[in-house]
Amino acid sequence: MKLAGYEVIRKIASGGMSDVFQAKRLYDNKPVAVKLMRDSISKNKEAVKRFYAEAELVMGLNHPNIVKVFSVQKDGNTPFITMEYIEGKTLRELLNKKRLLDNQTIVNISLDITKGLEYIHSKGIIHKDIKPKNILITDTTAKISDFGIASCGPTAYSHRQGAPSYMSPEQVKGRDIDHRTDIYSLGITMYEMAACQVPFKGSGDREILTKHLSFKPRPIKQINNKIHPNIESAIMKMLEKLPANRYQTASMLRLDLFEINMELS
Repeated sequence: MKLAGYEVIRKIASGGMSDVFQAKRLYDNKPVAVKLMRDSISKNKEAVKRFYAEAELVMGLNHPNIVKVFSVQKDGNTPFITMEYIEGKTLRELLNKKRLLDNQTIVNISLDITKGLEYIHSKGIIHKDIKPKNILITDTTAKISDFGIASCGPTAYSHRQGAPSYMSPEQVKGRDIDHRTDIYSLGITMYEMAACQVPFKGSGDREILTKHLSFKPRPIKQINNKIHPNIESAIMKMLEKLPANRYQTASMLRLDLFEINMELS
């Protein structure tokens, strides 16, 4: 398969509107990742508009914990985004092995993601879809990917977007949201890293969403007795129902994670 200026090697991920491929840029043989909108979706003008908006939002971002976007182009009538190719796996793939992560690994990954959030929040961007599938892991670094439903500045949110298991209570309610929704979603992700399961499960989306609003997470130490108490405390603070009771910024979370990291060293 070929795109304008690129040789496609293999599919590496799929999403609701697009597929992601490993590819090679022909003029310099540089490996890249290509996010290609599906043909069936490319006929939807609103979907195409959102696809371009995603690229425009993140093309100027430059941070070691954010997957870098190079360009947005078209092949015929089908748009595609080119990004840096990451040699590694998603956090979802790592967690699918159903093996409890050790405290140091949890902190290392969480620190990287927190640094990435700190950076995008400083630019006014809210990711709104932090979850293991959107975190890429290399031997040394974790990076945030997929800004498909991200926005610039506080915004109203529809619970029809995103993954129910990782949504904040304010997302579930369709209330105005800000950067603290990303802190909650990272808290869900950290809980899963520590417990091998998300805190709120159910037979369908409605039950899961209801639990975000009214259920307290089960203490992690009941599932993983090796969890560092300060990691558990940080996660539980991130999972507070009211945004005002969570960490108010990614910077505040990063400082706590850094102190925990020092304790573990």
